[in-house]
Amino acid sequence: MEASTYPGNAPDTRDGGRVRALLGRVAPEQLGLSGMLVVACVIISMQSPYFLQGENFANIGTAVAVSGVMAAFTTIVLIGGGLDLSLGAVLVLAGWAMATALDAGYTAGAAIAFALVVGAGCGLVNGLLIVGVGINPFIVTIGTQFAFRGITYAWSGGGAKSTPVDDPTIVALGSDRLLGIPLPVYVLAGMFLLAFCLLRFTRFGSNVYAIGGNLAAARLAGVRVDRTRILVYVLSALSAAVAGVLLIGISGAAIPIAGQGIELTVLAAVILGGTALMGGRGTVVGTLLGVLLLGVINNGLTLLSAPSYWQMIVQGTALLIAVVFDEVRRKRKETR
Repeated sequence: MEASTYPGNAPDTRDGGRVRALLGRVAPEQLGLSGMLVVACVIISMQSPYFLQGENFANIGTAVAVSGVMAAFTTIVLIGGGLDLSLGAVLVLAGWAMATALDAGYTAGAAIAFALVVGAGCGLVNGLLIVGVGINPFIVTIGTQFAFRGITYAWSGGGAKSTPVDDPTIVALGSDRLLGIPLPVYVLAGMFLLAFCLLRFTRFGSNVYAIGGNLAAARLAGVRVDRTRILVYVLSALSAAVAGVLLIGISGAAIPIAGQGIELTVLAAVILGGTALMGGRGTVVGTLLGVLLLGVINNGLTLLSAPSYWQMIVQGTALLIAVVFDEVRRKRKETR
């Protein structure tokens, strides 16, 4: 297979401009998502005079930051042929670890580092069970989802207790603004940029695409398959830990029951963005569009005072639609 097949390799720039060379070809689903995003914005702005206000856009950015941070790296997991359903549990466990460290008198930097270490440890557990033992990713991450959240409940004394977090650094991370833009938006942008660069410009990214496209062929080609797959799960869990830190900064408290079901929202955004459930195809640009589309729709429902259950209906429907589209794309590819 030619090296240019994988977006992680340097593209051929003889026929196009620099922007196209950097971003690659625009997939049809990305154009469709862009159109849907514009249509959603137009419809909601016609129904609510508050939608187009700068403050509302800041609210949307803050609202999607937590799930978006995880979606960026879930894209890498799915492209590599994996699946991680433990994100919400890792988010809350890492967040509680940070809150505990702060309560013990550690600095914000040390507490965040502790959260990241806990997150990386969770990802390593997932990776070793999936890659080392050979258990299906769905089974492993469902099991660790319960285990990690159960550990959080036990650590917090039952799960009902929440701990206020008033450390100025953490609170500032979730609520302060730079040039009028909330800091969580900068974190979101940074995580997407990191994921984009990993997939587009590194050997690791090329290996992820190769593994997701054909694991056996990748192994025969000399790709360090096991190491790469384990690293993918560690990065996924690290993104959940970052999301946990952000969530505490935004809410001002560590809540053991937080983040329940958030992994499904993340999956919906990633698959809507064109990433294949079976691996080998996807971009973080598409995922970003999926994150923004779901965020705009949820914001519109809030502005229109729709009952909260409508957000659940929209997210569930979006996930089903995304899976149907992915299956249609897969079947069309097989018939070519």
